[in-house]
Amino acid sequence: APLSAFSPKPRPPISWSAAGWMTNTTLYDQHFIPGTQELNEAGRLHLKWILLYAPPQRRTPWVQAGDSAEISQARLANVQQEAAAMAPHCRTMIMLRVCQPYGASAQEVDLVRRAYLASMPEPRISYQAQQGSSTGSSGGSSSGGSGGR
Repeated sequence: APLSAFSPKPRPPISWSAAGWMTNTTLYDQHFIPGTQELNEAGRLHLKWILLYAPPQRRTPWVQAGDSAEISQARLANVQQEAAAMAPHCRTMIMLRVCQPYGASAQEVDLVRRAYLASMPEPRISYQAQQGSSTGSSGGSSSGGSGGR
């Protein structure tokens, strides 16, 4: 029997599904206004989705911890205030999470894409149209060889 039949598969500390939902229900740096730590429009829309449309057992909003305790506390307070105004019937805990976001904000992706397009060289293939027909046939007939076997 193969070795894998005798050794159990290693299990992560939390299930992959739970980890995925935690990622999807986290409000990251790009969801906050830098000076005030209030939610921006994207952050409010994401919080609304978490509170109203995520599966009921997954409606815990997670907040990415800031660079200081003051930033983290301001974020938590602002998200709690927005959640209470947005869904007064929904009583959920807002949780702090030490993490880094996957990917980048849409603005950053757009800037990288624009820089890439601006740095592309002009095409260097020169094209000149040929005069006359370019069908590739010579117009003759071919008769071949010795005909018999």
